[in-house]
Amino acid sequence: MFPNNKAWISVVDITPFFAVLSPNTPTAQIEQQVILAQTLDVKNELPKELIEDINNAILANPQQYRTNRTYVEGDKVFYNGVYYIALDNIAVNEAPPSADWGDYELMNFYNVFVKRWLAGCTMKRYMPYLGLHGTQWGLEQFQQEGFGQVSDKRRAELLNSIAGQTSAYANEMINYLNDVNWTLDGVVYERETLCKQVKSKLPFSIIGAGVKNRKYYFDENNRRIIWEQ
Repeated sequence: MFPNNKAWISVVDITPFFAVLSPNTPTAQIEQQVILAQTLDVKNELPKELIEDINNAILANPQQYRTNRTYVEGDKVFYNGVYYIALDNIAVNEAPPSADWGDYELMNFYNVFVKRWLAGCTMKRYMPYLGLHGTQWGLEQFQQEGFGQVSDKRRAELLNSIAGQTSAYANEMINYLNDVNWTLDGVVYERETLCKQVKSKLPFSIIGAGVKNRKYYFDENNRRIIWEQ
């Protein structure tokens, strides 16, 4: 699904949502967690065809709009935080938005919804290892004068906060897809996710995590777990 193993996001995409991550974090240190989040989390939430189209769009790398050049129908650009697609041949200095520029829905969906959700998935995977380093002599902690180590309790609190934020981002992403009937740039995507394998309103009970014999069912229409009171 990700044959090129290209990370969709980098440190600069994560820090606006999770400032706990230092902007000086080495690329190699975080990129492996991005790849894991893509291969293990993204494929469980988004349809295969949508993932492939996003991946191809990222590889195509739409460039910043330039005033000193012309564009032809189908060209894609990034301008003032929004992606656009040329609907016709466009003359010099006709900047978007205009009647000749359309919404590049796929990349705007990625830019607004997917990036921040993937940032959360990455941080959930990275947080347990943050400040740790494995050596041939065992597991070491980062030490620096003027800074103290985060306690296990505080680390768990941060991880829970990130998990909750990530879940909220996931809900907003799926709600948007529902709002547009899972259609981007005229392409209708089937909801081939693991959640579809759960029958609608099929009752379950769980034991653990402080909840005993509490029943829930999966709402297929809204793709949410509904807990009984």
